[in-house]
Amino acid sequence: MIMRAGKPENSRTVRQWALRGRIPVEGAKPSYIWDNVLGEPRSIYYLDVDTREMTQEEAAAFQEDERIKKERQREHMKEMRTKRGRCCVQ
Repeated sequence: MIMRAGKPENSRTVRQWALRGRIPVEGAKPSYIWDNVLGEPRSIYYLDVDTREMTQEEAAAFQEDERIKKERQREHMKEMRTKRGRCCVQ
């Protein structure tokens, strides 16, 4: 992947667009790709003109995915606090 010169102001990642109720249209080309040191794409950005409003089904699926992700994060943090508490008590 080749990193482009600069990220356009009105471009966002798929998740950022989804939080705004939009998703990239089928076949949309990214406006900017941020690569890591190894040349692997880390974040792919799309312009507002390359997105469309989500359907109710798409929005519900995204919200469910976000809920599950947050639940997993909470469980992981709870587990980490519990482990830290056990390892430090003598």
